[in-house]
Amino acid sequence: MRSVIAPYGQSLLVDQVIRHERPLLPDESSAIQISLSALKSTKSEGEARIAAIRAQLQHLEEEHRVVCTSLAKHESVFSPIHRLPNEVLLHIFRLCLPDFYHDSCLNRNNVRFRLARTCWWWRDVMMNSPMLWAALAIRFEPYGCDGWLDSLADFLRLSARQPLKILVDATFSRWDNDIVDILRLLIPHSHRWWHVALSDTVSHDRFFKHLTPWSIPMLEELYISASPWTSFEDLDVIGSAPSLRKAELPMGLSFPPNITHAHLYIVGDDGGSALKNLFASHPHLVECHIHLGTTASTVVWPQSNFVEHANLQILVTNHTMILDYLIFPALTTFHLSATSILAEPCSVDSIVHFVRQSHCQLSALSVNQPEICDSPEFITDLLPLVSGSVASLYLDTTHSDAPDGVNSRLIEVMKRTSESAGLFPRLTSLGLNTCVDGKCANFGEPFLEMVRSRRSCQLATQWKAPRLVDLELDARRLDDTPCIPEHLVKGLQELAAKGLHVSSRGYHPWPSEGPPWLEYEASTRRNSALNDVKYLYDFSDSNSDSGHPSESTRDLSWGPALPSLVPHVSRCRYLR
Repeated sequence: MRSVIAPYGQSLLVDQVIRHERPLLPDESSAIQISLSALKSTKSEGEARIAAIRAQLQHLEEEHRVVCTSLAKHESVFSPIHRLPNEVLLHIFRLCLPDFYHDSCLNRNNVRFRLARTCWWWRDVMMNSPMLWAALAIRFEPYGCDGWLDSLADFLRLSARQPLKILVDATFSRWDNDIVDILRLLIPHSHRWWHVALSDTVSHDRFFKHLTPWSIPMLEELYISASPWTSFEDLDVIGSAPSLRKAELPMGLSFPPNITHAHLYIVGDDGGSALKNLFASHPHLVECHIHLGTTASTVVWPQSNFVEHANLQILVTNHTMILDYLIFPALTTFHLSATSILAEPCSVDSIVHFVRQSHCQLSALSVNQPEICDSPEFITDLLPLVSGSVASLYLDTTHSDAPDGVNSRLIEVMKRTSESAGLFPRLTSLGLNTCVDGKCANFGEPFLEMVRSRRSCQLATQWKAPRLVDLELDARRLDDTPCIPEHLVKGLQELAAKGLHVSSRGYHPWPSEGPPWLEYEASTRRNSALNDVKYLYDFSDSNSDSGHPSESTRDLSWGPALPSLVPHVSRCRYLR
């Protein structure tokens, strides 16, 4: 290529003329025109070469990209992820799925759809795994979502012939026709229903209106949340469901004869008749949850004779007034949950009388009412009565006043020494909800000494008694704020390092098989579900390599007294 530099004389002439240092003479114009033509030709040649070089560079970059892609594919052949069996990948996908009662199959951004969009292999595994699509949590988003009906249809199609687990919560449904559209898709698959949970925002009579007992042959679990005063004209089909075993039904509805797990919500004074009919007509019942509403000031039994059930093993209730006429000789688990505001307080004498007249051997006892645990009769009468058989114990002593409260007395009688095996010699699981503020500030060390004595191999061998395996400490401040004080952290860590499973929660939930809203009364269910977010601290795997909290731990909103615990906590999850 010719030089792109113009002759010096011409270049100097052009500069002088541009700077108005001299005029352009007529005989000089031809020379500048010749130079101008040469420069234009040189510019065109340069642009052509640049375009050729750029095209060559793009070609080289494309070749490099192809080579890098091929190299990555060749290297990935030896990657462990590509040697995973589909069964292992399927198990990983199951672990990625959210909790059923916090899932939503109406959202196109559901984790299942996102996994299916990752690569062709994952999509093939997802699309050919019906069990991953058989959980239909039909929950409307607060601000709505597009394509929700198509999403539900996809779930039903991809679930193939799998039994369906269904939750319907229409709290944020904007139109009444939404439920009609849902039923239009669900009813043809009623023969696959095995678990159905309906919130109090769903028209239950409409849901079951077009069904017969034989159109729901696989239905095993049914949980209906509704106002006790709701009329159910079209739910007789439930009482004849052939496979129904677990159910929560509003008062007035009949349970199927083969029911094994029943949850009954009692309102008014006629609960005695409902309970007597339930126990008399359902001989296969093994677990019963009885919740007395705020209007059930008393339970009137139709006759003074006792109601006996030979097979009931688990009883959960929020009040002791139902126990006076009950006899359950096979009972192994008794849970007294937090009570509603009722006119008649709970009584330790009722529990003692019930245990004695039933002649039952309780292996698990849970009392979640501080007023019961604080009474003197609780320590002197009830606990010695069940001490010989109980292996799992949970007590709420948040109202206890140290040093002479139930905490100190309970710790003293439970401590294992060379002279005594301690109260509850067969105990392997202990849960305690206690206050660690004010008068109870010195709670930690005596409690830890008692736990260490229950962990002693020498004392366990001497008394031929099991060692404590699980410890759950629900510690609170006087203002009811969940808190684990610093003086307990070190002791809990030492116990966990020696094999004891130690955990702490903000509250002890109502042990229900159904969705979270079934644990609360109708007036507080929704507020509790939206606002009462709790958390769990688990010390069992606290020896991390880095000694620092995980990323998920840093993202949580900790209580005011918990910063000192963050370095010791490695596993956390929300409890709602």
